[in-house]
Amino acid sequence: RLPMRLVVVVDHSGSMAADGRLDKVKVGLAELVDNLRDEDRLAIISFDDVVTVNAPFGATLDRVALKATVASLTPRGGTNIHDALLEGTRAARKL
Repeated sequence: RLPMRLVVVVDHSGSMAADGRLDKVKVGLAELVDNLRDEDRLAIISFDDVVTVNAPFGATLDRVALKATVASLTPRGGTNIHDALLEGTRAARKL
């Protein structure tokens, strides 16, 4: 099987505090990181009113750093999904 290259764009705007939505996303992302193969790569881009490239594609799969990135996400701000999706597309094109 070919290595997977995955870009995840995560909403951590203020609305993600409702019903523990962001907490559920974080659990799912941590599970994803745990199930990646060593040759797979994951980039994480988060957004509220600002878009942040939290974890660009690395030369190796650093599960500890990826999980720390996921754990650090907190709900805040507005929702700038347009620019976040553009950044996610840019990251995917760099493959």
